[in-house]
Amino acid sequence: LVGASLVVRDEACARSIEHLLERAQEYRISVLQLPTAFFNEVVAEITRTGAKLPAVIRLVIIGGERANAAACGRFRQTHPEVRLVNAYGPTETAVTAVVHPMQGEPGEQRLNVEVPIGRPLGETLAWVVDTCGTPAPRGAVGELVLGGPQLALGYHARPEQTQAAFPAGPGIFGGRTYRTGDLACANQDAELIYVGRADEQVKVRGYRIELGEIESVLRSLPSVSKGVVVFHGDVANDPRIVAWVVPTGDGDARALKAELGARLPHYMVPADVCFVERFPITPSGKVDRRQLSRRAPPHDEAPAPAQDLEASPLATQLAELFGAVVGRSIGADDDFFDMGGHSLRVIRLVGDIRDAMGIDVGAGAVFAARTPRRLAERLETLQSSGSGAPAAEFVELNAGRSGVAPMYCILGIDVYRPLAERLGHRPVVGVYVPEEDLRDGVVPSTEDLAGSYLNAVATPATGPARCVCGVSYGGVVPLELAQQRA
Repeated sequence: LVGASLVVRDEACARSIEHLLERAQEYRISVLQLPTAFFNEVVAEITRTGAKLPAVIRLVIIGGERANAAACGRFRQTHPEVRLVNAYGPTETAVTAVVHPMQGEPGEQRLNVEVPIGRPLGETLAWVVDTCGTPAPRGAVGELVLGGPQLALGYHARPEQTQAAFPAGPGIFGGRTYRTGDLACANQDAELIYVGRADEQVKVRGYRIELGEIESVLRSLPSVSKGVVVFHGDVANDPRIVAWVVPTGDGDARALKAELGARLPHYMVPADVCFVERFPITPSGKVDRRQLSRRAPPHDEAPAPAQDLEASPLATQLAELFGAVVGRSIGADDDFFDMGGHSLRVIRLVGDIRDAMGIDVGAGAVFAARTPRRLAERLETLQSSGSGAPAAEFVELNAGRSGVAPMYCILGIDVYRPLAERLGHRPVVGVYVPEEDLRDGVVPSTEDLAGSYLNAVATPATGPARCVCGVSYGGVVPLELAQQRA
């Protein structure tokens, strides 16, 4: 359209970055379009050698895979005069449908989080839709649907596949659309963010999780050279998410999980981080995720007894029970939840402590204490005071702001953490009331449960207003609680 020549790379360019740069100079290439994975290797090479792209190159376009934020940032720092564009487009949309020009200052901070795929190009239309096929709100993850005159007609001699992939657009969509099978969301600037494939969605302890979303954050960390997130679906009947990492230096699993925990909801933090020198590769040159998913992470090794000379005998015994539940060695100051614990394992841990030590520990005490040492101190304080187990446990899920009515979440604690993370202004407290009747196999009535929780959250009788919420059956109890309060 503009009188430019198209130069198709030879095989030597794919094998040698030095040869690629020589040919770019020889043919006076002004626009360089590279697969994202190969672009990452080019950036690594020019960073290592100090080489530069030929001065004639004015635009670099990447696409085909999720963009690496760190690689894009390094490229823009070394080549601020070259425009860099992240492009997205399935073959069925012939071919680039969405683009994101990386603008602003080189090394822009948001590139350390995620590189958008951008906005629709030309007459392309794009929507993120939920499972019902209706537009999803900004920030929500859904399937990316494309429309416009450039859509393919379908798949040759495959009418059923064509009908499934190219449905008629209902309502506001209009015309034919193409279901990409890719998951995306819109950021605050209304730019699309690629999340992953719909067939990579997994479910862990009731949470639907996009592995690509975790992988994106993992790869943005300075301590990670390469990272892959894999779902281990049946590890001793306890499915878990595992991060396989090629580190930039000495791998520190605990520090890496802490970094991920600061950027992701708790249920998305991988249960294990495994460091490797390199990833297994398929014949086509991609990471062999299937082989990684078959590898047993070190987490599965039998736990060694915790050794801590400063820990009390009670803390040491609790550490051994903690370790038996999560399947690894745990020290007196290790956080149960950072080491792979979750709400279902808390239930098992409480039972193990009762069976092994004859001590009734409320689940809320484990959520509040989190480490063997703090739980031991808590139990020793209760035993010395002769008060026994507390009638109720309160776990602060979100500090919120003073003067705002606190929200008490009942019949569960861990399940409310995602809600608490999004209510920045409101104090959120998880409440757990031990029920003796449950241990004898007798299920208390809704009225009795509500009365127990009413006594917990309504003490003291005076003070600021309080909100009470619950999920599932826990939603029935607050209603009864409010009626009793009235």
